[in-house]
Amino acid sequence: MNLSCWNIRGFNKALKQEEMKKHLHSFYIDIMAVLETKIRIDILDSLMRMKFPTWRGDITSVQHLLDCLDRFAACSGLQVNKGKSKIYWDTVEESIADRLLEVSGF
Repeated sequence: MNLSCWNIRGFNKALKQEEMKKHLHSFYIDIMAVLETKIRIDILDSLMRMKFPTWRGDITSVQHLLDCLDRFAACSGLQVNKGKSKIYWDTVEESIADRLLEVSGF
């Protein structure tokens, strides 16, 4: 399971979306945290469904990603703004999706 986190300001630009596609395919990313995109969450949700339709994830992986973000915050003093950030996955059972949202707080 490969996890990635990207602070990708300007994600509404096609060039940034193509960069992310290359990143996802190059590193076989399964779960991606998209941070500080400067896009309204409803527009970001729509964009992700259209441009990145093949996502997978599980609770253990999301928890691992969150632990990494916590370690980063401890070292840098920076915090994830959960009001401007999302975690995406695809094709998981509804109960698992609910648990992922509960665990992540996103």
